[in-house]
Amino acid sequence: MKIIVCKHCGVKLEVDDSVSQFNCPNCGKPIHLSHTPSSKALAALIAILLIIVASSISVWILIGNKTSQSFENTQNRIIKIEMPVSAKEAKGMNYEILVDSLRTAGFTDIKLIEDPDIRIPIIGRAEDGKVKKISIQELNSGKALTSFDKGQKFLNNSEITITYSVVKGGNKK
Repeated sequence: MKIIVCKHCGVKLEVDDSVSQFNCPNCGKPIHLSHTPSSKALAALIAILLIIVASSISVWILIGNKTSQSFENTQNRIIKIEMPVSAKEAKGMNYEILVDSLRTAGFTDIKLIEDPDIRIPIIGRAEDGKVKKISIQELNSGKALTSFDKGQKFLNNSEITITYSVVKGGNKK
């Protein structure tokens, strides 16, 4: 049994829980009872919602961790990546800047070759560390390419050889 108030006339009525509709004995107007959840049912519903939210957050955290781990694992996998510069752009660059750019892109096998230059006062001073030649060995074809475009894709473990100038008697970098 529960007590309700008629919204039409304001009389208090004692009603059986199984009744969903009846006429008010005071004013005769129909009264419709909606079965609202009890406080226990409401508490159970809130508990279920909290469990769903906590589970969703846990899954989100786990997926986030796997994403960062998969980024780290790309270093150990062989994948195709874009060349950050063209062969033409690479020539004349400082070799250290070029190596940083290639490593940042994901290339792992970079070989450096020093090419000694002689300083000739009449012509001018050769620049230490300037890239003279770059080649990339395509592993699937075995060819060493000396001409390639920026954005062209190669395997991250392709051998890249950079030849750069070192002025005789100058400081090596």
